[in-house]
Amino acid sequence: MIKAIRECSLRHSLPLAEVNSVFTALGNTGGDASSLLRNPANSGVVDGVHPTAQGCALIAAVIFQTILDHRLPTSRVVCLGDSITMGIAMQGEGTSTGDTYPGRLAAMLQIASGGGGR
Repeated sequence: MIKAIRECSLRHSLPLAEVNSVFTALGNTGGDASSLLRNPANSGVVDGVHPTAQGCALIAAVIFQTILDHRLPTSRVVCLGDSITMGIAMQGEGTSTGDTYPGRLAAMLQIASGGGGR
């Protein structure tokens, strides 16, 4: 699937935010409390897929940098909905507010546009 997305991005000259590559490069996806993914040590549940609030902040930072690097419009950003976007068990769960990835991205975009913080 990742290969197909990369090929589509190249074929159509579309920017691609390599979020998984950043998570992999940081290597902080294990079982300790500082992991960027939910696990028993940081959330009390067996998960290993959904990001923590810090993981959501990292996703937002990667997307934000991609927007800046490619000078993409920010009047409307679509965050495709799935359980990662929903911000499982965090402030703002299911919305584009709080500690969710869309919430963090919205705050970054607001600050960048001179609209202040959250």
